Amino acid sequence: MTIVDFKVPAKGFFKKLDSAPHELDYTIHTEPFGWEVVRNIKDLGILRKRLLVMHPDTIVPAIPETKPCHDKFPVKKQRKCADQILLFVEACVRSETLRSNSFLQDFLQMDRA
Repeated sequence: MTIVDFKVPAKGFFKKLDSAPHELDYTIHTEPFGWEVVRNIKDLGILRKRLLVMHPDTIVPAIPETKPCHDKFPVKKQRKCADQILLFVEACVRSETLRSNSFLQDFLQMDRA
């Protein structure tokens, strides 16, 4: 599993003129399935909450950094955010109980519409 890219999503005509920081989206590539999805830290928070409700008897890994990374952060900080997201997703997949959860599987293979 890898994060192949992290960038600001294209939102609206005037996005390039806006000087405010923009939350990053992360492209998560899951091998050996070849799944590729785009997610942000809020999506991961929703995933974690859902897994906690669905599996109250299972330890669901914490998300190390819950504050969104922005494009104004240094590239080193953006990479650290991407690495933390990857650690969370990999920990979920390592859990025998969580990896068989259909919500997690859909999260990793179905891109946002």
